[in-house]
Amino acid sequence: MRRIAPLLFLLAAAPPAHAENRPGDPIRLAVSPAAAPKPSLKYRLYPDRRDLTPGNAATLYYRAMASFVENAALLKEIREPYWSEWLETPLKDLPMDQVREKLAYARNLLHEVEVASRCKDCDWQIEDRPEGIGLLLPEVQGFRNVAVVLAVRARYEIAQGKWDDAVRSLRIGYTFGRHIGQGPTLIHVLVGGAVARIMDGQLETLIQQPDAPNLYWALTDLPRPYLDPELAVAQESRMIDRMIPWVKRFDGPPMSEAEVGAVVAEVRRDQDDLIRDFGLVKPPELERIAQAFFVVQGQGEAKRGLATRGKYTPAELEAMPAFQAVALYAYLEYRDSLDEMLKWVHAPNGLRHPGFKKSAEKYQQALGRMDRLFFRGVLVNLFGVGDSLGASYRKVYAAVGRTDRRFAALEYVEALRMYAAQNGKWPAATVDVTDVPLPDDPMTGKPFEYRVQENKAVVAAPTIGAGKSDGPDAVSYEVFLRK
Repeated sequence: MRRIAPLLFLLAAAPPAHAENRPGDPIRLAVSPAAAPKPSLKYRLYPDRRDLTPGNAATLYYRAMASFVENAALLKEIREPYWSEWLETPLKDLPMDQVREKLAYARNLLHEVEVASRCKDCDWQIEDRPEGIGLLLPEVQGFRNVAVVLAVRARYEIAQGKWDDAVRSLRIGYTFGRHIGQGPTLIHVLVGGAVARIMDGQLETLIQQPDAPNLYWALTDLPRPYLDPELAVAQESRMIDRMIPWVKRFDGPPMSEAEVGAVVAEVRRDQDDLIRDFGLVKPPELERIAQAFFVVQGQGEAKRGLATRGKYTPAELEAMPAFQAVALYAYLEYRDSLDEMLKWVHAPNGLRHPGFKKSAEKYQQALGRMDRLFFRGVLVNLFGVGDSLGASYRKVYAAVGRTDRRFAALEYVEALRMYAAQNGKWPAATVDVTDVPLPDDPMTGKPFEYRVQENKAVVAAPTIGAGKSDGPDAVSYEVFLRK
């Protein structure tokens, strides 16, 4: 798998939804009162730092995937649709004998993942690779499949009432998702979020069992933010630079025609390699004629733009070959527009500010200019004109917020179960809950919506965006209390 169209991949990798639910619909839970366990962190959904061992988890995850080389039947096995179907099968209807047999077949694979989950560090060791968008990520879809198998094991253990075993499987899964979500590409972050959602589904099943332990403190112990896109954003933002190392040779005194010709030949070799790698059909001569016409047309604008930067004298600009001027100007404009877009990433609600959209549009224009010059239209062909890196950032940071929002909502539910254990009913208002703090919605910083009607409590937060309440960012639990 290549690191292209990550948003389409996210759709393909999305975990199964509740059979009766559409995105944004309330998730109905029937739960029993449950006090906090003793000790409070008897159950953990994330490893205790004291239990971690030195080592790089990524090498063990890669080792787990390497087992498919010698055991192709196992790879075929974990791709079978019944794994995902079992995640939605009611516990009473789960084919226990068949599930047990299949889990035994995957036990060595899951053991490697468990050992990896206890490592102190996770370095995927693919940072700063020059392939850029051409970097292969064959392991990523496999990671998602492994997470499904692990979640099935948790479900099997829940069906037997083995809480310690089920929480252990969930802990491995949440650690696995966290490690993936710290990876160096946006796809890693999105897949890490998908893995967490798979585990959330089984956690929702667990807390509905009549004697299930209360996991309030276990949920508070999960890292926040759970997904960490910092490395991925830094790597993606420098991706184009790594693919065109020769562009820096343009940033200097006027080059000779021979020097420009040598760089252009290198550019064309890279273009041909990229087109071949992606299996695209591009008529090379027509593309190069169009590229040459673009250079001739753009040299005046390029030299005027370079003049405003004050680095080159009028005489140097006059002597600068057309391709050097156009390529250098395109690259500098690209870098500036990228910086202007990235400045919004860490601003409060920056990705929802109109300024980010405007900056992303300018970045897209600059990227299109670079594409025509250096990639012969490959980037637009792969990503589409409207699917810029800015759109990908919005999707990724939305996944970060959604993941933490679900954790907080489930933490809220467990606080309600704790209250009900003492009082035999739901709290009439949030001020009645005094033993533990009720979490706020991490996407807005405001309290969750809470209301109660007899034995039903609602914990909800609307989607982010004007005029919407039930979009994909929304979370809503309708929690029914068993007497």
